Amino acid sequence: MMTSNAPLSAFYFSSSKFDFWPIYKSIKQYYPLGMSREGSLFFQYSGFDELGKIIMENIHDATDFKQRWSDFENKVGLLADKEVIGTTYGQAPSFSGYLILDSLRLPDRTLTKELFFAVSLVSKFYTVIGRDKTQINLSEITFAESTNLLIVSPEGIYQPFFEMVCLQIEKQFDSYRFVPYEIATQYLEGLHVRYTDEPADKIFNALFNKQIDLDASVIGDRYCKSSSWAIQE
Repeated sequence: MMTSNAPLSAFYFSSSKFDFWPIYKSIKQYYPLGMSREGSLFFQYSGFDELGKIIMENIHDATDFKQRWSDFENKVGLLADKEVIGTTYGQAPSFSGYLILDSLRLPDRTLTKELFFAVSLVSKFYTVIGRDKTQINLSEITFAESTNLLIVSPEGIYQPFFEMVCLQIEKQFDSYRFVPYEIATQYLEGLHVRYTDEPADKIFNALFNKQIDLDASVIGDRYCKSSSWAIQE
């Protein structure tokens, strides 16, 4: 087990052992890599229109959203016997939510342990990340929120819930694969997303959303579940 907040790196993997190219190819299909977000052509990229249609079909249609995600999200909450909070945002290309595993309310702050999970609409990818968080409260108002630690593989209190959510996602979403944190946090040269004006050039941002602080310290195996991407000899 290792904790780190090492600088994020550019897209790289050992191509003799693993095949993460499907991630790059899926992003390239929907995002205009290398094109300035300030240019007039950026928002005319046909991939954005294609991805927008997928988002509309999956998220903005209430019946389909319930069948494809909210029912599943509720099932995860029941299996965990924990409160589940939906965080799916209508513009980002993913279904997402988190389980509240533990919460301690102090006079001026709230300490929580959460398990975030997201399923990409870009292609057959998903992620699960534990999050240790602090909220500063004053007069019932939250003034600040910070992530103390990210748990990127099954560890400690997070382990049974982490493993359960992975299992349920893989049962519900056929052939979807877990994106290891080491890959998810790498950046792609020239990547800009459409759903936010803020910098978002990481693989995680392109596949899921911008709800995780990728600069936070990390504990666990950053290459968790990489075996599903291994080249078969």
